[in-house]
Amino acid sequence: MRAMEGLVGLSKEDFVVVEGKNDARSLKRIGLIARVVVCSRDGSLRHLETRARAGVQRHRIVLLPDFDREGREKMRRWRSSFSRGVSVDTGTWRLLSSVLKGESIGIEGLANLAKKLGLLRNDMWLGPDERVS
Repeated sequence: MRAMEGLVGLSKEDFVVVEGKNDARSLKRIGLIARVVVCSRDGSLRHLETRARAGVQRHRIVLLPDFDREGREKMRRWRSSFSRGVSVDTGTWRLLSSVLKGESIGIEGLANLAKKLGLLRNDMWLGPDERVS
């Protein structure tokens, strides 16, 4: 899945914003090395924006709430909490959301989905030529 590969391809200088600790654990299981911010309150986002602006290099900020109605509302709220000039990635969430349409899976279920699709072996992300059939 291209969206998951994009997540695994983030650098350790990038940020991924999620709703809960289980979401963060799941992303780490698929090999994410980016910094995960668990956003229980919008104050976490202001702190993240400050850090992103202070960095010499541009940090990528990926917003990744769950795919349910509450998650869609959080996406709108999170996106609007960043000021102009701070680039946030909502495309990864939209891509995953469209791929998982109709599935009752949240971010915390992505590691199990990746394993089921043959993208993980022994909790290690597989390259395209290593995929399990």
